[in-house]
Amino acid sequence: MVGLMHAALIADTAWLTDELAMFKFLGVGLMGEQVRVAQVVPACTTDQQISAFGDRVTWHESRFDLVRSHRLAGLAGELDELRINVLHALDGRLWAGALRLAERLGMPAVLNVACIQDVTRAIKLRRNIAACRTAFAAATEPLAQAIRKHAADPTLIRHLPPGAHMPAESVCPKSNDALCLVITGNGICDTQYQTLFEALRLFIEDHRDTLLFFDSQGGDQHPLWQAIRRHGVLDNSSMIPTYINHREMLSGAHALVQPQTLGRARSVTLQAMACGLPVLARQDQWLDYLIDDQTAWTTEHGDVEDWLRLFRRIRDDPIAVQKMGLTARQWISQHHLAAAQVEHTIELYRQLTGESYRFPQAQEHNA
Repeated sequence: MVGLMHAALIADTAWLTDELAMFKFLGVGLMGEQVRVAQVVPACTTDQQISAFGDRVTWHESRFDLVRSHRLAGLAGELDELRINVLHALDGRLWAGALRLAERLGMPAVLNVACIQDVTRAIKLRRNIAACRTAFAAATEPLAQAIRKHAADPTLIRHLPPGAHMPAESVCPKSNDALCLVITGNGICDTQYQTLFEALRLFIEDHRDTLLFFDSQGGDQHPLWQAIRRHGVLDNSSMIPTYINHREMLSGAHALVQPQTLGRARSVTLQAMACGLPVLARQDQWLDYLIDDQTAWTTEHGDVEDWLRLFRRIRDDPIAVQKMGLTARQWISQHHLAAAQVEHTIELYRQLTGESYRFPQAQEHNA
């Protein structure tokens, strides 16, 4: 008798903080396509942060790589009882533990590739990767190409674009509202942030009603708050709480500002495009979805004058803003829909495991 596919989605707190919406729709989407799902999440995860459907397996996090890897590998017995068929590590920091776990269970593993740091991890872990039982799911084509240079044959490497939900219409506020910018990054006040702060300070001198909302990937937002105060824009600024729904966060904004070249794909940027919000970003060679004048307005150098020019365009050119929102939404609908991500994920599971498990496509074929 052919069994039903059962996937374990493995996440940590840092990834869930940034990609909670993706975790939920991926799990629900897979279950909607008759793939059973076990949510492998940190013990501190609340019921509100995961799907009420599917199995739940918890593990205790550690800031030490070896301890984290050991604890994930220790889930072998529990996952074996659930009859898991494939492991899916959603963050690069979980790869080592997921590979040890896959070895103990004798099953394949999918490793998400979301940033340039993951390419370095792939090189370090090459000896631990069983090529015939491992697949890399890269968020962008440049990341997929970088992995291909270092992975052993016949490792399965696929460009699997992350998905976004497409609202029925654009959520842009009225042009006469006070300008509201959501600024997203890693929360570390580097030179790229400092240049942005200087541009914001100058812009606010002429537009004192401007509102700034800071979305930080890092857990500790206090250093960023200190930098905001130091650069004289504190009165116009608010910090976005952890685990907020990104679609809710974007609903009142005029633009999403991405001031750093982090080489990391994030669904919040794609969601802004899906909502019809202009994205203002530093050019980043690893993010192929930042297409100047089609999905985003980008700056190569990110100097003060470049940022001021982009802020003024958002403020003073509503026709250009509307056009950008339209072209970005069209591009997302063609390349980054959430439903397509689920479909491509299932196909990757299918390629990695072969035809020994029952998938929706197989059921339709046999009907």
